[in-house]
Amino acid sequence: MKKRIDIYRNTNQYVNDAIDRIIVGIHLKKQKGGYKMIMFSGCEPGVGTTTISISLAISMANTGWKTILIDGDLRKMAKYKRLNLGAETGLSEFLSNKCSYDEIIYDTNHDNLSYISSGRGASNPVSLLCSARMEELIEKLNEGYDYIVIDMPSVTTSIDANVLANKVDGIILVSAYAKTDKTSIRESKDILTSSGGNIMGIILNKMEASTYGNILKNFDYYKNQRYVSKRTRSKAKYS
Repeated sequence: MKKRIDIYRNTNQYVNDAIDRIIVGIHLKKQKGGYKMIMFSGCEPGVGTTTISISLAISMANTGWKTILIDGDLRKMAKYKRLNLGAETGLSEFLSNKCSYDEIIYDTNHDNLSYISSGRGASNPVSLLCSARMEELIEKLNEGYDYIVIDMPSVTTSIDANVLANKVDGIILVSAYAKTDKTSIRESKDILTSSGGNIMGIILNKMEASTYGNILKNFDYYKNQRYVSKRTRSKAKYS
Protein backbone atom coordinates (compact mmCIF):
# COMPACT_ATOMS: atom_id res chain seq x y z
CA MET A 1 0.00 0.00 0.00
CA LYS A 2 1.34 3.42 -0.95
CA LYS A 3 2.20 5.86 1.81
CA ARG A 4 0.07 8.97 2.25
CA ILE A 5 2.10 12.13 1.73
CA ASP A 6 1.68 14.80 4.40
CA ILE A 7 1.82 18.31 2.99
CA TYR A 8 1.55 21.30 5.30
CA ARG A 9 0.51 24.84 4.48
CA ASN A 10 2.38 27.88 5.76
CA THR A 11 0.64 29.24 8.86
CA ASN A 12 1.84 32.83 8.42
CA GLN A 13 -1.21 35.06 7.95
CA TYR A 14 0.61 37.45 5.61
CA VAL A 15 1.72 34.61 3.35
CA ASN A 16 -1.75 33.10 3.29
CA ASP A 17 -3.31 36.47 2.49
CA ALA A 18 -0.98 36.78 -0.51
CA ILE A 19 -1.73 33.19 -1.57
CA ASP A 20 -5.47 33.88 -1.44
CA ARG A 21 -5.01 36.89 -3.71
CA ILE A 22 -3.11 34.77 -6.22
CA ILE A 23 -5.79 32.06 -6.09
CA VAL A 24 -8.47 34.62 -6.99
CA GLY A 25 -6.43 35.68 -10.04
CA ILE A 26 -5.90 32.09 -11.16
CA HIS A 27 -9.57 31.25 -10.67
CA LEU A 28 -10.62 34.22 -12.82
CA LYS A 29 -8.22 33.02 -15.52
CA LYS A 30 -9.81 29.57 -15.34
CA GLN A 31 -13.30 31.01 -15.70
CA LYS A 32 -12.37 33.12 -18.71
CA GLY A 33 -9.90 30.89 -20.51
CA GLY A 34 -10.22 27.41 -19.06
CA TYR A 35 -6.78 27.53 -17.45
CA LYS A 36 -6.15 24.40 -15.38
CA MET A 37 -2.55 23.24 -15.96
CA ILE A 38 -0.19 25.81 -14.48
CA MET A 39 3.59 25.62 -14.32
CA PHE A 40 5.67 27.44 -11.70
CA SER A 41 9.32 28.23 -12.33
CA GLY A 42 11.79 30.52 -10.61
CA CYS A 43 13.69 33.31 -12.30
CA GLU A 44 16.70 31.92 -10.40
CA PRO A 45 17.35 29.18 -7.80
CA GLY A 46 16.34 29.70 -4.19
CA VAL A 47 13.39 32.05 -4.70
CA GLY A 48 10.87 29.71 -3.07
CA THR A 49 9.09 28.24 -6.09
CA THR A 50 8.38 24.92 -4.38
CA THR A 51 6.93 26.60 -1.29
CA ILE A 52 4.67 28.75 -3.47
CA SER A 53 3.55 25.72 -5.51
CA ILE A 54 2.71 23.74 -2.37
CA SER A 55 0.75 26.59 -0.77
CA LEU A 56 -1.25 27.28 -3.93
CA ALA A 57 -2.03 23.60 -4.51
CA ILE A 58 -3.32 23.25 -0.94
CA SER A 59 -5.47 26.37 -1.30
CA MET A 60 -6.95 25.11 -4.57
CA ALA A 61 -7.79 21.78 -2.97
CA ASN A 62 -9.28 23.44 0.11
CA THR A 63 -11.71 25.38 -2.07
CA GLY A 64 -13.08 22.08 -3.36
CA TRP A 65 -11.19 21.78 -6.63
CA LYS A 66 -9.67 18.39 -7.41
CA THR A 67 -5.98 19.31 -7.56
CA ILE A 68 -2.71 17.52 -8.19
CA LEU A 69 0.77 18.82 -7.36
CA ILE A 70 3.65 17.55 -9.49
CA ASP A 71 7.35 17.77 -8.68
CA GLY A 72 8.80 18.27 -12.15
CA ASP A 73 12.45 18.54 -11.12
CA LEU A 74 13.86 15.29 -12.52
CA ARG A 75 17.46 16.33 -11.90
CA LYS A 76 17.55 16.62 -8.11
CA MET A 77 17.62 13.32 -6.23
CA ALA A 78 14.52 12.44 -4.19
CA LYS A 79 16.43 12.21 -0.91
CA TYR A 80 17.09 15.96 -1.08
CA LYS A 81 13.39 16.82 -1.35
CA ARG A 82 11.08 17.28 1.61
CA LEU A 83 7.97 15.72 0.04
CA ASN A 84 9.51 12.70 -1.66
CA LEU A 85 10.29 10.60 1.39
CA GLY A 86 8.29 7.41 0.82
CA ALA A 87 7.21 8.53 -2.66
CA GLU A 88 10.24 7.67 -4.76
CA THR A 89 8.23 6.09 -7.58
CA GLY A 90 7.18 9.09 -9.57
CA LEU A 91 7.40 11.10 -12.76
CA SER A 92 10.77 9.81 -13.98
CA GLU A 93 9.68 6.17 -13.58
CA PHE A 94 6.42 6.77 -15.44
CA LEU A 95 8.11 8.62 -18.29
CA SER A 96 10.70 5.83 -18.51
CA ASN A 97 7.83 3.33 -18.86
CA LYS A 98 8.80 1.57 -15.64
CA CYS A 99 5.45 1.91 -13.87
CA SER A 100 1.79 2.69 -14.48
CA TYR A 101 -0.14 5.93 -14.04
CA ASP A 102 -1.90 4.70 -10.91
CA GLU A 103 1.42 3.86 -9.25
CA ILE A 104 2.61 7.47 -9.25
CA ILE A 105 -0.54 9.11 -7.83
CA TYR A 106 -0.23 9.60 -4.07
CA ASP A 107 -2.96 10.67 -1.67
CA THR A 108 -2.17 13.49 0.75
CA ASN A 109 -3.45 14.71 4.10
CA HIS A 110 -5.69 17.20 2.27
CA ASP A 111 -9.01 16.33 0.68
CA ASN A 112 -8.98 16.88 -3.10
CA LEU A 113 -5.17 17.04 -3.26
CA SER A 114 -2.99 14.37 -4.87
CA TYR A 115 0.76 14.35 -5.45
CA ILE A 116 3.25 13.05 -8.02
CA SER A 117 6.89 13.00 -6.94
CA SER A 118 9.78 13.50 -9.33
CA GLY A 119 10.89 9.93 -8.72
CA ARG A 120 14.43 8.75 -8.30
CA GLY A 121 15.90 11.21 -10.77
CA ALA A 122 16.90 10.83 -14.40
CA SER A 123 20.03 11.30 -16.49
CA ASN A 124 17.97 12.37 -19.52
CA PRO A 125 15.20 14.68 -18.18
CA VAL A 126 14.76 16.63 -21.42
CA SER A 127 14.21 13.47 -23.45
CA LEU A 128 11.67 12.23 -20.93
CA LEU A 129 9.77 15.52 -20.84
CA CYS A 130 9.67 15.57 -24.66
CA SER A 131 8.39 12.00 -24.89
CA ALA A 132 5.03 10.65 -26.04
CA ARG A 133 4.68 9.29 -22.52
CA MET A 134 4.58 12.88 -21.23
CA GLU A 135 1.83 13.70 -23.71
CA GLU A 136 -0.09 10.68 -22.40
CA LEU A 137 0.33 11.87 -18.81
CA ILE A 138 -0.88 15.39 -19.64
CA GLU A 139 -3.98 13.96 -21.29
CA LYS A 140 -4.78 11.77 -18.26
CA LEU A 141 -4.26 14.63 -15.82
CA ASN A 142 -6.50 16.97 -17.81
CA GLU A 143 -9.23 14.36 -17.71
CA GLY A 144 -8.95 13.70 -13.98
CA TYR A 145 -8.25 17.04 -12.29
CA ASP A 146 -9.59 20.59 -12.07
CA TYR A 147 -6.14 22.06 -11.41
CA ILE A 148 -2.68 20.69 -12.19
CA VAL A 149 0.21 22.48 -10.47
CA ILE A 150 3.67 21.69 -11.85
CA ASP A 151 6.72 22.76 -9.85
CA MET A 152 9.66 23.06 -12.26
CA PRO A 153 13.34 24.02 -11.82
CA SER A 154 14.24 27.65 -12.35
CA VAL A 155 14.55 28.87 -15.91
CA THR A 156 18.20 29.79 -15.42
CA THR A 157 19.12 26.39 -13.91
CA SER A 158 18.01 24.12 -16.77
CA ILE A 159 15.98 24.12 -19.97
CA ASP A 160 13.40 21.70 -18.52
CA ALA A 161 10.78 24.41 -18.00
CA ASN A 162 11.16 25.41 -21.66
CA VAL A 163 10.17 21.91 -22.76
CA LEU A 164 6.80 22.17 -21.03
CA ALA A 165 6.23 25.87 -21.73
CA ASN A 166 3.87 25.33 -24.67
CA LYS A 167 2.19 22.26 -23.15
CA VAL A 168 0.70 24.00 -20.10
CA ASP A 169 -2.12 26.54 -20.01
CA GLY A 170 -0.11 29.15 -18.18
CA ILE A 171 3.19 29.88 -16.45
CA ILE A 172 3.79 31.81 -13.25
CA LEU A 173 7.33 32.99 -12.61
CA VAL A 174 8.64 33.37 -9.07
CA SER A 175 11.19 35.98 -8.03
CA ALA A 176 12.60 37.10 -4.67
CA TYR A 177 12.19 40.61 -3.29
CA ALA A 178 15.46 42.58 -3.18
CA LYS A 179 17.31 39.63 -4.71
CA THR A 180 16.08 38.91 -8.23
CA ASP A 181 16.97 41.77 -10.55
CA LYS A 182 14.86 43.06 -13.43
CA THR A 183 17.25 41.61 -15.99
CA SER A 184 16.75 38.07 -14.66
CA ILE A 185 12.98 38.51 -14.66
CA ARG A 186 12.98 39.86 -18.21
CA GLU A 187 15.29 37.10 -19.46
CA SER A 188 13.21 34.37 -17.82
CA LYS A 189 10.04 35.77 -19.37
CA ASP A 190 11.63 36.05 -22.81
CA ILE A 191 13.02 32.50 -22.68
CA LEU A 192 9.65 30.97 -21.86
CA THR A 193 7.61 33.09 -24.26
CA SER A 194 10.05 32.25 -27.07
CA SER A 195 9.25 28.59 -26.36
CA GLY A 196 5.54 29.28 -26.79
CA GLY A 197 4.78 29.79 -23.11
CA ASN A 198 1.91 31.90 -21.81
CA ILE A 199 3.10 34.00 -18.85
CA MET A 200 0.20 34.54 -16.46
CA GLY A 201 2.15 36.65 -14.01
CA ILE A 202 5.17 37.02 -11.75
CA ILE A 203 5.15 36.43 -7.99
CA LEU A 204 7.42 38.56 -5.86
CA ASN A 205 8.33 36.25 -2.98
CA LYS A 206 10.30 36.58 0.27
CA MET A 207 9.03 40.08 1.07
CA GLU A 208 9.14 41.43 4.61
CA ALA A 209 5.73 41.80 6.29
CA SER A 210 6.28 45.53 6.78
CA THR A 211 6.98 46.02 3.07
CA TYR A 212 3.94 43.94 2.13
CA GLY A 213 1.82 46.08 4.45
CA ASN A 214 3.12 49.28 2.87
CA ILE A 215 2.20 48.07 -0.60
CA LEU A 216 -1.27 46.74 0.33
CA LYS A 217 -2.83 49.17 2.79
CA ASN A 218 -5.33 47.66 5.28
CA PHE A 219 -4.66 44.10 4.06
CA ASP A 220 -4.88 42.96 7.69
CA TYR A 221 -8.03 44.96 8.50
CA TYR A 222 -9.98 42.06 10.01
CA LYS A 223 -7.12 40.72 12.11
CA ASN A 224 -5.29 43.79 13.35
CA GLN A 225 -6.38 44.97 16.78
CA ARG A 226 -5.46 48.58 16.09
CA TYR A 227 -8.59 48.86 13.96
CA VAL A 228 -10.67 47.44 16.79
CA SER A 229 -9.20 50.03 19.13
CA LYS A 230 -10.06 52.81 16.68
CA ARG A 231 -13.67 51.65 16.40
CA THR A 232 -13.94 51.34 20.20
CA ARG A 233 -12.61 54.87 20.77
CA SER A 234 -14.89 56.28 18.09
CA LYS A 235 -17.95 54.61 19.62
CA ALA A 236 -17.08 55.90 23.08
CA LYS A 237 -16.59 59.42 21.75
CA TYR A 238 -20.02 59.66 20.13
CA SER A 239 -22.05 57.67 22.68
